[in-house]
Amino acid sequence: MQFLPGGGDGNFKSSQDLSGTPIHNIYWDHTGIYNVDDVPGDRYSIYLTLDYDYLGNEYFKLNVLNDNRVELFHYPSGTLYRFRGEGYIQFKSKEGKLRLSKADIAKQMKKISVL
Repeated sequence: MQFLPGGGDGNFKSSQDLSGTPIHNIYWDHTGIYNVDDVPGDRYSIYLTLDYDYLGNEYFKLNVLNDNRVELFHYPSGTLYRFRGEGYIQFKSKEGKLRLSKADIAKQMKKISVL
């Protein structure tokens, strides 16, 4: 999976390539927009919604383990997906100010994928 910044929601691409496929060789099977939401009343849970361009929506519980590892739990199937990130970039400082221009962020995000 690859997550890219976008307007109110972000854009994503997903692939069914084998784990370890070089990023430049990946065929992106699906695209869409994603949204991350807090779970009301539960400060530790986050929902990830993947809105595929033509396939509808999928919902996951998102668990951020650290700066380069996340888990996605898909409730309907009971499947837990673990991802390792490539190229973490911090977009905002602790004060909430952007550290990079939007153009620089867009350039950097092209280099990031979650495998």
